Amino acid sequence: MATTRKYKWLCRGVLPSSGVSAFFGLFFGWYFVGFTNLLPWNYSWLYSKGDGALTQLGFEFFRRAPLVQWPLTAVPDYVEGSSMILPTENGVANVIGKLSGLVFSGNFQFVGLWIATCFALQGYFGAKLLSRFINSGSAQVFGSLFFVFSPALLFRVGVMNHYHLGAHWMILAALYLYFGTESRTRRWSQLLFVAMVTSVYIAVMLVALFIAHQAKMFLEKKSIKLADFVLPIAFAGFGFWVMGYMSMRSEITGSNFFRLNAIAYLNAGYSDYGSFSRVLNGFGSPHLRHVLSEEWEGFQYIGTVVIAGMFLGFVNIKRRDLFQSWREYVPISIVGCGLFVFALSNRVFLFQREIIYWWPSPILELRQVFRGATRFGWPLYYLIILFAVVQISRFSSAKKLRAGMLIATALMLIESSSGVAYVRHEFGSAKQYVSSLVDPRWDEIATSHSRVVIYPNFDLQIGEVSGDAKMWVDRWFDLAKFAVDHDLSTNFGYVPRPLTEYIAEQDEQVLSELETESLQPGTIYVLSNKSVWEDFLQRSSRTAGAFEIDGLYVIATNG
Repeated sequence: MATTRKYKWLCRGVLPSSGVSAFFGLFFGWYFVGFTNLLPWNYSWLYSKGDGALTQLGFEFFRRAPLVQWPLTAVPDYVEGSSMILPTENGVANVIGKLSGLVFSGNFQFVGLWIATCFALQGYFGAKLLSRFINSGSAQVFGSLFFVFSPALLFRVGVMNHYHLGAHWMILAALYLYFGTESRTRRWSQLLFVAMVTSVYIAVMLVALFIAHQAKMFLEKKSIKLADFVLPIAFAGFGFWVMGYMSMRSEITGSNFFRLNAIAYLNAGYSDYGSFSRVLNGFGSPHLRHVLSEEWEGFQYIGTVVIAGMFLGFVNIKRRDLFQSWREYVPISIVGCGLFVFALSNRVFLFQREIIYWWPSPILELRQVFRGATRFGWPLYYLIILFAVVQISRFSSAKKLRAGMLIATALMLIESSSGVAYVRHEFGSAKQYVSSLVDPRWDEIATSHSRVVIYPNFDLQIGEVSGDAKMWVDRWFDLAKFAVDHDLSTNFGYVPRPLTEYIAEQDEQVLSELETESLQPGTIYVLSNKSVWEDFLQRSSRTAGAFEIDGLYVIATNG
C-alpha cells in the first residue's frame, strides 16, 4: 500500500505521468545506446555503423564550414560545387554541435545524446497523447512504453542507423495537438519548424496531420481563423528555407525505389533469420520467415499485443460513439490512410508478389520527390498503437486498470524481447574502423593540397553502381574521411538526393583535365581505372606526382 501511494505521488504530484514516462524513456535510451556511446568524446563507434558513419562524417565536414554562411546548413567542401547541405539532415543537433565545437577542440559526437533524448521525448509525448483518452496516471505510464519500445523506432535507429529519424516523438506530439480541443497555433508553428529543420520526411507527415487538425476544427466549429492555418504553414516553409533545401542541386527521383509491404504493420519478420515476435521465432518455419521477411527500409511491425488490442477494439467498439465523434476521427483517418497508401506506392508488394494498379500521374510525380516514402506509414502506425492501448485500458475495470495495463505491457516486452535484443546488439556492437588507405604517402601528399577529386564519380541514390565507379561503393568513405581529416574538399560523397547532372559534369570536366593536361593546382586526382591513369602518364611529363597507392591510381598536382 505504501508503494502504491508513493507511485501516485510521482504521477500526480511533483512528477506527472509524462515526467515519469520521460524518465523511463531516458533510462531505456541510455541502455539502448550504451553508456560509453553517450560520451561525446567517444565517436569511433560510429564509423562501423553504415549510415551512422555518414552522420559523423557529415558533421565533421559541417564543423569545418564557415560559422557565418548561407544557408546555415551548407557543407561547401563536401561534394564541392553541388551546393550540398547537411547530408543526414538534423540541423538542430548539428548546429548545436558546431557551436559547441567553438568551445571544445578535437572531434566529438552528439548522436548518443540525441538518441537518448529522443527516447525520453517518445515516453513524454506518449504519456501526453494517452492522457487525451486515459485518466489514470499509472496507465498512461505503462501505455507510453508501447511507444518507447516501438519496433519501427528501434529498428530505424538501431539497425538502419538513421539517427535523425529517431524523432518519432514529433509525430506523437502532433497527434497530441490534433486530439486537443483548441487551435494551439503557436505550438503547431513551433513543432512544424523544428520538424522541418530536423527531418523533411517527418515534417511533411506533420504538415498533413496539421491540415487534418484544421479540417477537424472546421467541422466542429464551422469556421477557422486564417492565421491559425497560415502561420504554422509559414513556419514550416521558413524551416525549409533555413535548411537550404532550395539551394542544393538535385534531381527528382525515387518512385518505387522503396515501398511499404502491404502487411508491414502485421509482419514481425525483418529477415529470413529473425523477427520481433518470440512466437514466430519459435514456431515459424524458415520458409515462412522468408515469405514474411521485409525490405528493411519498410519494417513497421506494430507488435503482437497491439494487434490483439486492435482486434479487441474492433469487437467492442460502439457504433453510436463513432457516429457521435465522427468529426474528430474522420480527418485523421483520411490523412493516416492516405499517407499509408502513398507509402505502399502503386506497385504493392505482398507475400513476395507484386500487385500493380493505376495511379494518377500527378501523384506518381509527387511520390518521386520522396525516395524513402515507406516512412509515410508512421502516422497510421502510431494511430493504431494509440487505438490498441486505449482499447486495452478500457477492457480492464477501473479497479483493475493498473494491473491490466501492467500485464499488457509485460506481455509486450516479453513477446518482442527477441527483436529488442537483436536491435540492441546491432546498435551496441561496433568494430574498430580501419581505413583501406594505409600507405604513409597519403599524409605526405595531403600536406600540400586542398582538394580530392575522383574519376569516375558515383551516385549511390540511383540504384546499383556499375563500371569503374563500382570501386567507390566500398572505398569512397575512406577517401572522404581522409579528406576531412586533412581539411581537403571533395567532389564526391553520399548525398540525400540524386545528383545525376552534377556527376556527369564532374566526369566530363575531370576527364577533360586529364586529356588536355590542364590539371587544377592543389588537387589530388584519384582514379579507379588504371588505363586512364596510364594514358595520362604516356602523354604527360608530370610523372613525379603519379602514384599507385593502396590499389588506387593517384595524380597529385603541384600546390
